[in-house]
Amino acid sequence: MRDDKINGFPLIVYYLGLFLLAVGLIILIPLVTLFFYEESREYAYCFLIPGSLSILFGYIVTFFFRGKKPMNLENNQDAVLVVLIWILAILISSIPFLLTFKMSLTQAIFEVTSGYTTTGLTVIDVSSCPKIFLFYRSLTLFVGGVGFVLIVTSAISDKLRLNIYEAEGHNDKLLPNLAKSSRLIFLLYFGYIFLGTILYLICGMNFFDALNHSIAALSTGGFSTKVGNIYDFHSTSIELVSMILMLLGGTNFVIHILLLKRKFKSVILHSETLFGFFLLISFVSVAVTIMSLTGFETDNNLFMVVSFQLISALTTTGFQNIADINILPHFFIGMMIIFMLIGG
Repeated sequence: MRDDKINGFPLIVYYLGLFLLAVGLIILIPLVTLFFYEESREYAYCFLIPGSLSILFGYIVTFFFRGKKPMNLENNQDAVLVVLIWILAILISSIPFLLTFKMSLTQAIFEVTSGYTTTGLTVIDVSSCPKIFLFYRSLTLFVGGVGFVLIVTSAISDKLRLNIYEAEGHNDKLLPNLAKSSRLIFLLYFGYIFLGTILYLICGMNFFDALNHSIAALSTGGFSTKVGNIYDFHSTSIELVSMILMLLGGTNFVIHILLLKRKFKSVILHSETLFGFFLLISFVSVAVTIMSLTGFETDNNLFMVVSFQLISALTTTGFQNIADINILPHFFIGMMIIFMLIGG
């Protein structure tokens, strides 16, 4: 009798095959920049080769399991799968950087890991980096912000019963099943990125910078297309938009659902909202008062500098609206560290 079910180790291999298809598509997405920026065309092979091969291998793996029904993962298989997904994603996604022959393996893995974990640390000189790679970095932030596992399991419906999603560290199940939750999370992310891009355009950014900074702020990753990131734009309106996006990105998805349902009272009274605003209002007031009395001077509005830097720290984004962060008083830098620990 033919076994038409997939379980155990073959099940893990099957899901890894699906993931290879997904990561291959992710690597190919930056190729859209070639239609707008000719100078990036010489780097097309850096994405075509690993993206196409990942899709090919993913198809071959899933082909061997065609017609079979995936069963539920057992014991600790969900955790094993998550670890393998992360390892594969980082290794495969680092190939575009390696193919430029300008980055070492360590640097490529570092950059991709920083993006997928929305950490925002970088080894790239953005002033000379081709736009296709700048967009690719932002794309890793988007994927990391939404969640690797969510991207894979959104195509698998609920066969995993949310085990994998939870094994990645998420506890924000929004709706009764993962399929609906994933669609909602994607809708929220795309909606906020679209609105953020429009607002940045209105404030004077070009489209490329607006899109990348919208993704970077919402994912709280902080990758920028500028060396001095937000400070380089010298715009209070851009700083305000960035602050809003950072706060939205650092907020629990459950609160976003309450906003969509117009349950504003529940949003305001939510413990996370109350705690966050209490921290910001109290610490901003104290910092502005002390820095004013001590005669601290900056080329930007003091209230904006303090508010922006603390929000950036609390959401662990890493944006800055000051030329040199080292000129900030030591006590304020201590506040930022505390905020980063709380936000983390």
